[in-house]
Amino acid sequence: MVMDLARDLPGPGAYGHKTELRSTGAPRFSKAGQKSMIETIMDEEKKKPGPNAYFPQATFEKELEMLKYKQDIIKGRIKA
Repeated sequence: MVMDLARDLPGPGAYGHKTELRSTGAPRFSKAGQKSMIETIMDEEKKKPGPNAYFPQATFEKELEMLKYKQDIIKGRIKA
């Protein structure tokens, strides 16, 4: 009886699907590839600020000078 059941079971290699394994080496799990040198350089340069990205901040001394200058204009000591 067991022999009759075993005849109906497919044996090794009897399945019709294709294998995902390559003939040599390990199986491929992803189709991703390594970035080219140009892509790597482009990604690195995207992280750096551009030429117009720097906005120098005024120091307290410069702000104080500007306030005094504006007050002098308002009080009429200096003509604009």
